[in-house]
Amino acid sequence: MDEIRLKELAKRCAERQMLEASYFLTPAERYDTEKWALKDPDIRTVFFGGNENSERTCAFFLPFYIEEKDIDFSEYIRGVKITARFAHPSHRDYMGSILGLGIERDRIGDIIPGDECAYVFCTPAVLPVILGIERVGRAGVKAEEIAISEVPVAAKNIKKVSFSVMSPRLDAVLSGMFGISRTKAASVIAQERVSVNYAIVVKPDLQIKPGDIVTLRGKGKGIVGGQNGTSKKGRLYMEADIYI
Repeated sequence: MDEIRLKELAKRCAERQMLEASYFLTPAERYDTEKWALKDPDIRTVFFGGNENSERTCAFFLPFYIEEKDIDFSEYIRGVKITARFAHPSHRDYMGSILGLGIERDRIGDIIPGDECAYVFCTPAVLPVILGIERVGRAGVKAEEIAISEVPVAAKNIKKVSFSVMSPRLDAVLSGMFGISRTKAASVIAQERVSVNYAIVVKPDLQIKPGDIVTLRGKGKGIVGGQNGTSKKGRLYMEADIYI
């Protein structure tokens, strides 16, 4: 969803004092929404995509009298289990077949592959369409609605890395996070393959802060941690969590 539409939802929530919910947001859209929403003390937001590890989430704009615990998320997000017996379609196969039904991408949340099946979060409006799916790739499938609480939580595989830099420049931090040379780091930045907080960056001397999300296309992404002191030669000890 674009920022204008999201701001319209926030405004409508404030005017009507009713809960308003978006479609599924990408991590970048969520990050941008959090930035402008935090600037307005009257905007209260909750992000949820089906379970605690959801990458794609809906934004819920709350009136003053509603707390997160009061929200029945099943009114806005539904769960589907798609079973492909004796076959193991890939995430790409499931995604392609679902979008091939004519469903917009933002109506679909995370797709979590399982054993001969996949679990899908979606909006209520497209649920009947997904339940009618018959094939994924070359496999015949059967879809059934399940409670969102029955959808397994996707594991987050994180590798902690530690490194040292003379200064927290992007090229230096990128080198330490992904184990590449400074020269290679500068090259991929120039090729527009690097983003910081989901925005492409082409300046290798950008100063990186704790909490920044650094993504190298083709290698993955990680969250920069805090600085853990300095060496005798003045180098900064840093760490990051890399999603693998």
